[in-house]
Amino acid sequence: LFCARSLETTGSMTLNMALKLFLITAITGSSHARTIFAADETCTADLATLESAGLKEPPEATLLTTPDLCTKEDLYLVCDYLGSENLDEYTNKCNAAGGDIIPIVKAQTCEAYDIYTKSISPLCVPTSCDVDEEIATRDAALTGFPGCDLSLQRYDVPDKCTADLAT
Repeated sequence: LFCARSLETTGSMTLNMALKLFLITAITGSSHARTIFAADETCTADLATLESAGLKEPPEATLLTTPDLCTKEDLYLVCDYLGSENLDEYTNKCNAAGGDIIPIVKAQTCEAYDIYTKSISPLCVPTSCDVDEEIATRDAALTGFPGCDLSLQRYDVPDKCTADLAT
């Protein structure tokens, strides 16, 4: 199952699970720790299943591939895949593989290069995983150009579209 993962990712996940096991054992006792550790193992296996189904990385809208899904908002170019006609297909594929769709936003701010982008995407996360932990892991793994800030976080989908608010 770990063949497709980098050694850095696998090592980090293993260390994370071992640290959790130690802390939970010290605080609450070993039976609860075994339950948490088993949940982490299930999550890891389910992440590998999503990866083999081609669902590891969320689809992204970009100005080059989907200009109709991009708008300029203040300084930022915002591309929103949640408006894509392919969203239902991706959601169905994710659900069939045992995942849930979590809206995320990846922001890039590069003042030195005058680049400001936000990409809103659906992230497929196994139901056995802690969503906030998965987002934090992905956020920590982001790398960019020197002088640029990258972040990944959960996106709160507005209740109504901007066009609906005007009516």
